[in-house]
Amino acid sequence: MTAAALNPSVLVVDDDPDALTLATETLSAGGIGPVTTMRDGRLVGPYLADHRCGLVLLDLGMPYCDGRELISEIASTYPDVSVLVISGTNEVSTAVSCIHRGAYDYLLKPYPPHRLIDAVRRARGSKLVAESITTAQVAAIGSPFAEIITQHPAMREIFAYVQAIATTGQPVLITGETGTGKDLIARAVHRISACSGEYVAVNVGGLDDAMFADSLFGHRKGAFAGATDSRPGLVLRASSGTLFLDEIVDLSLISQVKLLRLLQDGEYYPLGSDLPKHASARIVVATSQDLRQQQEAGRFRKDLFYRLNAHHVHLPPLRDRPSDIPVLLDHFLAEASATFGRPTPEVPAEVRRLLSGYAFPGNVRELRSLVYDALTRTTGRTLAIDPFRRALCDPIRSEASTALRFPDRLPNLREVHEQLIGEALKRAGGNQALAASFLGITRQGLNKRLRSGET
Repeated sequence: MTAAALNPSVLVVDDDPDALTLATETLSAGGIGPVTTMRDGRLVGPYLADHRCGLVLLDLGMPYCDGRELISEIASTYPDVSVLVISGTNEVSTAVSCIHRGAYDYLLKPYPPHRLIDAVRRARGSKLVAESITTAQVAAIGSPFAEIITQHPAMREIFAYVQAIATTGQPVLITGETGTGKDLIARAVHRISACSGEYVAVNVGGLDDAMFADSLFGHRKGAFAGATDSRPGLVLRASSGTLFLDEIVDLSLISQVKLLRLLQDGEYYPLGSDLPKHASARIVVATSQDLRQQQEAGRFRKDLFYRLNAHHVHLPPLRDRPSDIPVLLDHFLAEASATFGRPTPEVPAEVRRLLSGYAFPGNVRELRSLVYDALTRTTGRTLAIDPFRRALCDPIRSEASTALRFPDRLPNLREVHEQLIGEALKRAGGNQALAASFLGITRQGLNKRLRSGET
C-alpha cells in the first residue's frame, strides 16, 4: 500500500485566500482531512516530494504557474496522487484537456459544498485517467458515437469529454435544443461505461407523481387498488446499467424530491413496501430547457440540479455547426434510399443553398424528416426541390426559425429593408430568384429594389 493511501491528506492550491478558506472549511465540515493550503503552484512539486498526500485540489488560473502543465507533472511524477481541478472556466475543451492530462475530475466555481465533498471522497484512493479508454477498447465496446453523424470540432470535443467522464458512475446532465441528439449521447455514455446492466430510457414528461413513483420504483402486490401483481420498476431493471430520464424539467416538485432522495441515499422504496432497495443504476438526465432559469422561477430544485450536474454535456444546435449540414444531408438521403429500396438521387445545388441558409429550429431531427419527405416525393433521378422550398419558406417554420431582434435604437424602414434583403440573399447563396421567393416578391421586384437602392 502506498504512503498516500496510508495517509491520504489533501493539498489545496489556489492564489485566492478566500477560496482556500472556503475549501478548507467545506472539507473540514465533511470530515475530510488533514488539509494543507498553498498559494503558489511552483511549490507543489517540492511539497509532494517531502509529504504524504493523496489528493491535490488545484486552481487553474494561478500566476507563475500553468495549471495544466502542473497536472501533467503530478500525473507523471506522483502517480498515486489524484488531481481535482477547480476552475472558473466553463469550457468543454479546458475540462477535456485537464482530464486527458490526468485530472480525476473538473469542478466549476462557485461549487455547492456537497459537490466538492462528493468529488474528494470519490477521488481519494483512486485515480481516473482518461487515456485508459484506448482506441482498441472503444472499438471493442462498439463505436460509441456511430449514430452521431458529425465532422464539427465542437462535437469532437464533446465526444472526448464523454469518453473521459463515462466511467465515473456519477450523474450526467445533457442539455440542448430539441432534435440535437441528447438521447444518442446518453446511449454513448452507457456504451463507454461498459457496465453490465441495461440501458433503460423513459420520458418523464407527462408523468404525474403517482405514475412517476410507480414507473421508477415499482410496487408490491396489493399496494393500491388494482395492484394485482408486483411490479419491479425501472430503477431495478436498470441495475448495474443506465437509467435515462428525458425531459427532466417537466417533473413536479414532489417527484423531484423523490428523485433527489434516490440520488442522495442510493435507496428507494417500492410502493407498499417498508423495506428499502439498493439502487445501482447510473442516472443520466436530459432537458431542452435552461435549468438555471427554471430554478429562478421556482420550478426546479437547486439541490437536485447540483446532484444531477456532476457532469454536464451541452449539445450545440445545428445552426452553430453548419459544416455538418451537407454531411447529414448525404447520410439521411442514403439512409432513406436504403429504407425505401430506391437508388440514391442527385442533390440539386439549390437544395444545398436552401439548407445552408436555414436555422433549423428542429435541428438534426428536422433535417432528417425533410430529407425523408422529399425522397417520397421524388420521381426522377434528382431529389425533389419543391418540398424543401415549401417547408423552408413556410411562415410557421420561418417564425420558429428566426425572430427579429432590434438594437436599443429602433431602425428606420430603409434600414430594415436593407437588412432583410441582405439576409435573404445570404441565405439564398446570392441566388436572386430564391431570395425573392424568401421575401414573397418577384425576382423583377427584387432587381428593381437593388438597382434603384429602394431598400
